[in-house]
Amino acid sequence: MNKKSNLPKLSVGVASLDTLVGLMAGLITFPIVLTFGLSDAISESTVGALFISIPTGLGSYGAVGRIVAVAFFALAYIAAITSSVSLLEVPVSSLMDKFGFKREKSVWLITLFLFLAGIPSALNLNILGTIDSIFGGVLLIFGGFLVTFFMGWVVPGKFNEELSDSKVGIKTTRYLKFMTRWVAPPIIGFGLFISVFDLLKGWVS
Repeated sequence: MNKKSNLPKLSVGVASLDTLVGLMAGLITFPIVLTFGLSDAISESTVGALFISIPTGLGSYGAVGRIVAVAFFALAYIAAITSSVSLLEVPVSSLMDKFGFKREKSVWLITLFLFLAGIPSALNLNILGTIDSIFGGVLLIFGGFLVTFFMGWVVPGKFNEELSDSKVGIKTTRYLKFMTRWVAPPIIGFGLFISVFDLLKGWVS
């Protein structure tokens, strides 16, 4: 992004679109789950909602359903790839900054590592569900908690600098700093506690 990009405006747009897409996915998934009695099949992992309920529901509508299913999973693939590109930038940049690697070398090293690490999940749905629960359910929330905690308490000067560069108003800056320090960390922390509790509960049972 450009240093002068309006961060609050961009954040509202991203969060709004992400929430809208999530709600639309829920309106598609949950009726299928209830209609075909798939709650037991997908209860162990959210992966089942994508790879069991959606194909079952759309497959019941014949050729049209199959065409929609192909389009749906093609879009899901595109979403996964584009998200992976942005996530890949973090370790790639770290290798470039820490060891002085060129970007191409860093990309190939990280890609190879992730490919090898992903083989067990590709071969076993249970492993995929466990990995999804750990990384998608716990560590993702933990990362959000760390971001708010560090930006609000550890390096608030850097946060102020970013907001200043993007020409955010004083009121908006104070609001964001208040939310980042006092509101977001406890809410995310509570969500993290629930996620860890659910994960441990699933392992015990």
